Amino acid sequence: MKSVLSRTTHEIVILRSRFIALCQQVTNPDEVALRLEEARVEYPNATHYCYAYRIGPQADLQKASDDGEPAKTAGVPMLEILHKNDITDCLVIVVRYFGGTMLGAGGLIRAYAKATRDVLATASFVYPRTYANLIVRINYPHVGTVEHWIRKCDPFVKITFSEIVSFAFRAEVKIIPELETTLRNAVGIELVFEISESFTLYLKQ
Repeated sequence: MKSVLSRTTHEIVILRSRFIALCQQVTNPDEVALRLEEARVEYPNATHYCYAYRIGPQADLQKASDDGEPAKTAGVPMLEILHKNDITDCLVIVVRYFGGTMLGAGGLIRAYAKATRDVLATASFVYPRTYANLIVRINYPHVGTVEHWIRKCDPFVKITFSEIVSFAFRAEVKIIPELETTLRNAVGIELVFEISESFTLYLKQ
């Protein structure tokens, strides 16, 4: 999965109709409503503001809107382009100013798909990764072993020395089970392994 780094725009003209495509990163539906309102302000009096979005680590939240165009001729082909390119946490809006010539259902599908493909072709991408904050507590004899494995996950781990030693760090969620197993096998049952809130970071490859 990937997402767009920053807001990108691209315009095409087909039979005098202007199709202005905007793509940008979003992480919840409230942002979608805000970005749509911004598009209406930036491009006033357009004929249509069609859009499609996918949100979530597995893109399980998605929606498409034809905004008055014939059913499944705008939002659905736009959403399909996002799906085919494995893109999530992304909203694409295509603003149309009608040029006076009817394009027909097939022509509309091709136009909205092209506008979406073209704007994505000009975008820069980042890759969402889900991390969690962790705390590991251990007795002094095992500090070296534990620090060795934790620094592989997070070289900026914060270590606190008190009656016991605490490691505060972050790790990608998908590797946490393996990390916990490795540490428990190395140290034993005295290890305290705590996982707190998860969060998403957008990283370049």
